[in-house]
Amino acid sequence: MPEPPEVLRARNTLAQVLDRVINEMAGIGVDFSVPASDLRQWLVNPDTPYPAIAEAVLGMQHRLKAPVYLDVVVWNYEHTPGVASPRQVADVRSDVLQAAIVSGSNTRYGTNVTTFDQLLSA
Repeated sequence: MPEPPEVLRARNTLAQVLDRVINEMAGIGVDFSVPASDLRQWLVNPDTPYPAIAEAVLGMQHRLKAPVYLDVVVWNYEHTPGVASPRQVADVRSDVLQAAIVSGSNTRYGTNVTTFDQLLSA
């Protein structure tokens, strides 16, 4: 039985929103190393830190010189001792997020960058 038109419209709208979020992240230098279908599921799941961290990353309004993987940044953030996994953007600590980005960049590129500012485009 075909889905009702309102269900199809909702799915199309959600897909468009996810495309926009993924494209905006790519525009500031954040990509992913997992299958896109996994990332899309995590970005809409409020029981994961992905929605909050993605929103916080986009809210930083910085462009990175070289891309970092969002999934690695989330993993780094969640494995920071003494830091709770955020479910709301207000719970994302910018210092921890920046450190997670630096660590993700260093891992990906084999570098030893020490500050977030070193990763930013001019």
